[in-house]
Amino acid sequence: MKKFLVLGLVVLWIVSCKCPFLWIVNLGNNFALLQWDDTDIVYDRNGDKECFSSSESVQVVPFEVVAYNFNDRWIIAKSDSKSGDNPQYWIIDKQYNFSRLGYREELQRQTTGPLDSISFYKTIKTYGIDLQLKYLSNK
Repeated sequence: MKKFLVLGLVVLWIVSCKCPFLWIVNLGNNFALLQWDDTDIVYDRNGDKECFSSSESVQVVPFEVVAYNFNDRWIIAKSDSKSGDNPQYWIIDKQYNFSRLGYREELQRQTTGPLDSISFYKTIKTYGIDLQLKYLSNK
């Protein structure tokens, strides 16, 4: 009887959650770090806080995000390619209204990267970004 009760609760949880197997960190301003099979940073123009996977979602940082941090204005990230060679670094300026038409192109303009580590650290110093990369625990 206990097994059926536990199984029933698990099924109810899966059915009631829109994204039960998706780990989401809300980065603010409709940006999110999503982890499912890969870990990506996405932007959803509609602000879909449930899954960040509407038809208006755009992948901002490709490959596998291994470290990130954010504040009210900035997102910084480090990603690795599938081969694990040459990590890439990204800086996203969230202080922009991406709600208008052409937001995908504007989003690309507000994203600096991919950068190598030297360029990344020079750029965050130039912009006065006071953030340190935080590595994901499973990386």
